[in-house]
Amino acid sequence: MGTAMNSLTGRMIVLVLAIYAVLLPVLFSGLYKIVEISQKEIFVNDVRKYSRFVADFIETEDIIDDRLEI
Repeated sequence: MGTAMNSLTGRMIVLVLAIYAVLLPVLFSGLYKIVEISQKEIFVNDVRKYSRFVADFIETEDIIDDRLEI
């Protein structure tokens, strides 16, 4: 009876580890994709803000008359 219990326990441990081995890469790749998309959006938003700042600066300053400064 003791070997049957160990065998069942061993099978359950192997089953759980197999499920983890299948799910972990799927969950990791999904999380990686979410973070990647989020970081791209943050970068694009920062570039847009900076370009708007530069455009506003050039537009509002008197340096438009002096093309060498631009």
